[in-house]
Amino acid sequence: MKNCSHCHAPLSFGDVVKSVNPTRIRCSNCKAKTPVKLLPVVVLVVLTSLVSVAVVVATIANTLVMLVALTAVALGGEYVYYRLMRAGYLE
Repeated sequence: MKNCSHCHAPLSFGDVVKSVNPTRIRCSNCKAKTPVKLLPVVVLVVLTSLVSVAVVVATIANTLVMLVALTAVALGGEYVYYRLMRAGYLE
């Protein structure tokens, strides 16, 4: 899925980041919610969670480093999700 299923405008990275529910992305053009299949989203969330746990374990002694690293992991997960969506792997 590269475009909104309603108005066919391209979905942006900002649309993905602002989405509260990753299986329904709100189009910034027409405000309609575009559905995404659940299984690929769950797999990506599980992988991002595992990386987050590893980051916490590795940086438990330094809270600031841990927060910065977890923010980077979260944004990285969002970006991977966006790239998979733009490439058509998420329908």
